[in-house]
Amino acid sequence: MWLPIHEPDLTVGPILRSTPVLAMMARTHRFAERKSIDLEDLADCTVLGPNGPIPRYMEDSLVPFSTPTGRPIPRGPLVSTFQEVLTTVAGGTSVALTQAEAADYYQWPGIVYVPVADAPPSQWAVIWRTGTENSLIRDFATVVANHSTQQKNTP
Repeated sequence: MWLPIHEPDLTVGPILRSTPVLAMMARTHRFAERKSIDLEDLADCTVLGPNGPIPRYMEDSLVPFSTPTGRPIPRGPLVSTFQEVLTTVAGGTSVALTQAEAADYYQWPGIVYVPVADAPPSQWAVIWRTGTENSLIRDFATVVANHSTQQKNTP
């Protein structure tokens, strides 16, 4: 699960991976030729928002509501699916922030991915319901974490 998780009935297990945050934008966007952008640049963009149940703190962790200096980051169309994200971004009026894996799995005509240099990385972890925790769940989390660590250390 993508972090952060603050629900009191959920336990956050080991962090399995951290990934950079990228800005997905149309090739025609004025920032599309840059090697990277900063969070401050987002105040000059319209950023897609989720059309669905996501806690505000989770949304803010990937797509902040304001820049580091306090400038508001305009929210654009609300989207429900990644297909809507791709279509809307390709239209050139909005950008979307996403984890780096999207650039590998969602290549789309007319879309580029630009690193957000000062964005904290997205983190992913094993999550489970606290009330159902048992040794099997803890052992599973340990195995997955060990496998994840081995994958990171394998050239």
